Amino acid sequence: PIVEQARSMKWNFWIANLIESFERLSFFGVRAVVGLYIFGDNSVLHLSMTEKGLIFGIWALIQCLVPMVSGGYTESYGYRKSMYVAFSINIVGYCLMANASGFWSMLMAACLVGLGTAIFKPPVQGMVAKSLNDGNSGLGFGIFYWMVNIGGFFAPMMAALLRGNEQAPTWSYVFYGAAVATAINFIPATFL
Repeated sequence: PIVEQARSMKWNFWIANLIESFERLSFFGVRAVVGLYIFGDNSVLHLSMTEKGLIFGIWALIQCLVPMVSGGYTESYGYRKSMYVAFSINIVGYCLMANASGFWSMLMAACLVGLGTAIFKPPVQGMVAKSLNDGNSGLGFGIFYWMVNIGGFFAPMMAALLRGNEQAPTWSYVFYGAAVATAINFIPATFL
């Protein structure tokens, strides 16, 4: 039955899973190291713990609240267009993170990444939901969240490799790498 369920899943389901994997690879790669980039003895920005908390808190707030509005936009304008907007905003946010010089520039970058992620979630989850049926939805959402975890599993390792070491830090590579992984998503999204 599992093989039959998997065969009954539409092409869009598999594309949405691929897109989700790359988006989570980008997001969790950045989240794995951005705290070290912002705060600590060896950090780049040398911000305070309070500033770090504000950045993370506002980032999370945007990411959690905006989908209530962006979901309606997705239904009105289409899944692919919503994804394109989300990818574009995230790419700008990641590139700004690579060039952040203090609290305000890092906050702006984090807000953009939160906004892009918030716009991305409704179309990808909607695409998964619409490509499944009563007979395969349990397995389908299990696969979808497994793909989320695959991106989240490899992301910290990728980020650790890209950020270099104390003697030769390459922090910007983490953020630019996330921007590139996000940009790759434009390719499969064209096939939705």
